[in-house]
Amino acid sequence: MATFPRTRKKRMRKTTKSEFLVPDLASRNLHVYIQAGKERFMHRVRCVAFLGLAAFVWRAAAQEPAATAPAQPPTGAAAATLAATGKPKHSHANDFLIRGSVFTDKALSFPGVKLRVRRTGDKKFRWEDSTNSRGEFAIRVPQGAEYEMVVHARGFTDQAQVVDAKSGDGVDKNLVFRMRRSAGGKR
Repeated sequence: MATFPRTRKKRMRKTTKSEFLVPDLASRNLHVYIQAGKERFMHRVRCVAFLGLAAFVWRAAAQEPAATAPAQPPTGAAAATLAATGKPKHSHANDFLIRGSVFTDKALSFPGVKLRVRRTGDKKFRWEDSTNSRGEFAIRVPQGAEYEMVVHARGFTDQAQVVDAKSGDGVDKNLVFRMRRSAGGKR
């Protein structure tokens, strides 16, 4: 029978708080390195803050309206173009707004319905749009004419309404369409 020599267990000695703070002579200068790292970090934070503030001030200055000179009649090439065509460039300031809502036969809002607008008597539609998620629409057309608006949805009969935009009072027209199912439409 073989016997093995007995080995003694080594006891772990307890460490004190001071040994955790400064374990040896080489790490006594550790606080110097930590302080230098904090200073570098704060320098970077200050640089980023300064650049952000500079970008904000630059954008704010760019948005300020410039002082405008009083309006003068066009000269040079612009005047020649105006005289040749006889029409100034179109401005949307005097446009007529046709707006409204489209509903299903069950009185629910109808999103995605196709809207087409043309001048009364024309064959070609000049403006097209579709309703938003709440079944609403808004189309801007020039004043001074009468327009026909046709609403089309799959499975429903087309509906048309005439809009009078001849008046110069700038009052917008609010339309309401309630769609009806076509004879062969889905339920």
